[in-house]
Amino acid sequence: MIDLHDDRDSHGYYLYQSVDAGAEAVGRQIVDRVGTVTSINVNSEIEGRAADRGVIDGPCNPDTLAWWPLAAYAKTHGVKRVLTLEAPGRHSIEARVQAHLVAIEAAIEYFSGLDRE
Repeated sequence: MIDLHDDRDSHGYYLYQSVDAGAEAVGRQIVDRVGTVTSINVNSEIEGRAADRGVIDGPCNPDTLAWWPLAAYAKTHGVKRVLTLEAPGRHSIEARVQAHLVAIEAAIEYFSGLDRE
């Protein structure tokens, strides 16, 4: 599942990824591709979570949240791979849309090469 967001406070693109054990993660490939069209948020911490060059791994703990984001709901209902893509809200709408399109294309290309589970 892919969930598209804008982060109004971020200066660069980043993503959250949560995958089941044994499932391949695609976050690094997506961020590398998006980096060709916009900046990447390379902070070591983003939104209070540890990040590695624009990728935040692992699910959030929905029990600690006042409300569940779509990603948490999806994971608790059996979705094996969840990506939340965050475009930099400080950039123009055109740049954000372009970054999301590149990210979606990278994910589709990557997943179309995997065997269906």
